[in-house]
Amino acid sequence: MSFQKATREQRVPKIGLLGPAGSGKTKGALLLMEGILGDKPYVVLDTENFSSSIYANKHEFHVCDLSDVTVSPKIIKEKMEEALKEGFKGVIIDSATPAWEYLTDLGNKVEGNSFQNWGKTLTPIQRDFIKYFNKFPVPGICTSRQESQ
Repeated sequence: MSFQKATREQRVPKIGLLGPAGSGKTKGALLLMEGILGDKPYVVLDTENFSSSIYANKHEFHVCDLSDVTVSPKIIKEKMEEALKEGFKGVIIDSATPAWEYLTDLGNKVEGNSFQNWGKTLTPIQRDFIKYFNKFPVPGICTSRQESQ
């Protein structure tokens, strides 16, 4: 290993926003995406019953409502692929919380040691999603709810 001069490389931004309900995650995600893309089209994968649409009067974006489906990492990945094929230049996942709740519920249904179940079955699904998100070829912002104290 040697020291070398740092050079700027083309990177595709990936951002995670975490906070309690009402803390401004959706609004922040919209502002960040507009700062990254300018006026290029982007989509919000909305798992929060069209909550992102309250900002439609001030921000121009497309929305895909996922509130009526069981949201899993697989469903989110499929919708991200669809968005890419449709030509969107960025994707906001608002929110990934239902996907993590899906994994928790799945883990609770599997018999045996829950720690081992997570390690063998659920952690690989979670890591696969994170890897997919990080390698996605357009900017991505993912929000997630945090329990308030």
